[in-house]
Amino acid sequence: PLTPLITLSTILTTTHHYHQTTKTSFRTSHTLALQARERTQKAQEALRQAQAEYEHAKTAEEYALSESERATKEKEEMHEHVDYVEGQVRSFSRKMRDRRVQLTGLKRNE
Repeated sequence: PLTPLITLSTILTTTHHYHQTTKTSFRTSHTLALQARERTQKAQEALRQAQAEYEHAKTAEEYALSESERATKEKEEMHEHVDYVEGQVRSFSRKMRDRRVQLTGLKRNE
């Protein structure tokens, strides 16, 4: 037979057990929340760093492209200049054909 004392003791034991379970559950969920917050902060910092690195790389790429375009233009201009000078030398050399000239300022005859 159940007595009121046994019933109260059972209720108290059960309540205590549920209370302990609830505290354990709270501690676990609180710990998980803190860990998740830390991971979120780390991920946000990593994202900020990655965005900064991306912006730096993008700027470097744009600079490299502009320098490449400038160098290409400069190369084409120099190529045109070399072609012009070669043409001038050929024209001058035709006039000098079959003439004897004296070279001055030479250290060695090459």
